[in-house]
Amino acid sequence: MIISRSHKAVITLIVLLAVGGLAISLSADAAATDPLRVIVMNVSQGDSTLFITPKGKTMLIDAGQGGSKYAPYDAARTTVIPMLQSLGVEKIDVMVCTHPHEDHVGGLPAVMEEFPVGVLYDSGFDHTATNYQKMLEMARDREIPVKFPVTGDLIPLCDSVTVQVLGPTLPVNRRYDPNPNNHSVVVRVKYGDFSFLNSGDAEHELESLILSTGARLKSTVLNTGHHGSRTATGQEFFALVNPEVVIISAGKRNRFDHPHWDTVSRLRKAGARIMRTDYHGHVMITSDGESYQVTSTPVLEELSE
Repeated sequence: MIISRSHKAVITLIVLLAVGGLAISLSADAAATDPLRVIVMNVSQGDSTLFITPKGKTMLIDAGQGGSKYAPYDAARTTVIPMLQSLGVEKIDVMVCTHPHEDHVGGLPAVMEEFPVGVLYDSGFDHTATNYQKMLEMARDREIPVKFPVTGDLIPLCDSVTVQVLGPTLPVNRRYDPNPNNHSVVVRVKYGDFSFLNSGDAEHELESLILSTGARLKSTVLNTGHHGSRTATGQEFFALVNPEVVIISAGKRNRFDHPHWDTVSRLRKAGARIMRTDYHGHVMITSDGESYQVTSTPVLEELSE
C-alpha cells in the first residue's frame, strides 16, 4: 500500500486531536474515563464513519468508493485502512453497509481483507455492483454473520452505547422502492446525553417512513443523508432531529454538485454548526456522555475529484 507523506501527516494529526483535544473539553475527573469517539472520514465523494466506544469496541459504517481504472481513488486503501491502523484498531466488531452504491460499499471489501469483522449489517437491497457482491462473498467465505436490520432493532456494540436502527422500516420482502438510497440503514447512536444520527443516503421517501414510526430522532449530531443533496434532509425530518452539529460528507468539486446550495442554506438558517469534509477534512467528535468536542483536519487536494 502506497500512502503519500502528506496523507500520513493528516492521519497522524487526527490521532493527536483525538488525544490532545479531549483534555480541553473534559474535567480531570471525566478525563479518566475513555470517551466515545466518532470520526467522519474525508473520503472524497462518499461516506465512511468510524465509532470507537469507551470500551474499545468498533463500528464502521461504509468505507467510501473502491478504486478502478475509471475512478482511481481508493478510499479504503488511501484513507480508511490507514486511519484504522493509526488509531490502533485491530478488529471491526460491527460493520454496516448502508446500501450498495459504490461510494459507500466500494471500500468495504478492502477493509475486510485487512481486519477481522464480527458481524455485517446490510440493507438487504439486492444489487449487482461488483464490490457489493464481493463483500457478501467475503462474508460467506469468512463465516461472518450477515443481518438485515429494520426499525426498532438494536445493534449490540457496547453496554454503555446504544445503537438503534431507524431504517429501513420494513423487512426486505416488503420493500418495493427501486431506489437503493431509500433502503439505507439509518442508525442513531446514543452515549449518555450525546447522540449521533447517521443517515446513509436516505432520501425524503425513507425519511417520511421513519417519521411515521414515531421513533425518537432528536440527536446532537446529524450526518446528513445523501451528501447534502436536496433530495434528503427534509424540513420535518431535520426539525425533529434538531441537531447542534450537521456533518456533510462530500467531495470537493464533485460532479453531483453536492451539497446542494438550497440544502446548505436551509441548514444554516436553522442555526446548526455545519462541518463539511470537502472544506474541513476528517471530522472527529469526542464525548464523555455529557459534553462533546468537534475537531477537524485540513483537506488534502489529492482527495478532490
